[in-house]
Amino acid sequence: VLNAYLLRRGLGHRLAWLKLRSLRSKPANFEQWWTIRKYGKKSPKLTVCEPSLEMRRAVNLAPLFHDYEALSRRIDDLAGYELRQSCGRDHDRCCHTPIRLRMIEAVYLTHKLNTALSSEVRLDAIGRAVQSAKQERAAARALSETDSCLSDANATCPLSVQGVCIVFPYRPLQCRTFGLDADTSLDVWDSVLVPALDRLSLELWMAFAGTMARADLPDFALTDVVSGKYVQAFFHLMLEAEAAAENK
Repeated sequence: VLNAYLLRRGLGHRLAWLKLRSLRSKPANFEQWWTIRKYGKKSPKLTVCEPSLEMRRAVNLAPLFHDYEALSRRIDDLAGYELRQSCGRDHDRCCHTPIRLRMIEAVYLTHKLNTALSSEVRLDAIGRAVQSAKQERAAARALSETDSCLSDANATCPLSVQGVCIVFPYRPLQCRTFGLDADTSLDVWDSVLVPALDRLSLELWMAFAGTMARADLPDFALTDVVSGKYVQAFFHLMLEAEAAAENK
């Protein structure tokens, strides 16, 4: 996927190889290698100007992060009024439930993982995320969609260490609303959180892609966000958006 993205950015086979040669990921077989070669012929090296991996426009995510943090504080105020204990600090009961993140949540959490944690702690979290994702997907294959549960996979959130969230100040909204009365939680998600997250995610997509989203934006498993796997899906969406814009 990364190789195809670099080719589409106009780097050509040699520059793409130089950019990726330090990575462990390589074509797994001849068919993958041959597919990349054919794709490179359809996306030749850019010669009109210097190819670059940089965004066409500067992307300032600070306003979006500010709005997301304001939303988090709003939920914390409600939870502080309703609850005496918070998951991730006083207990870890929410850490055995599958969590999916909207695009704005995924990008925000990634930013905080990269800036708030040391490289050693972050690498440990990535290792736990990869293992939890394997267990979660195995359980999902064995169970019906309505019955699937992370606890059935005997897995724990990769951000939970000895019952404490290692990014507690930046934990996702699902963690913050855990323990609220069922009716209150449903009302908060339907009337406040879902509309706000959809709006922020659409604005984030517009900032990155420069176009309106052609369909509903996906959400991502927290394990894939921590491991970085969700970036692959993000790249796919970016490539599809670029192709659609070129075909207009």
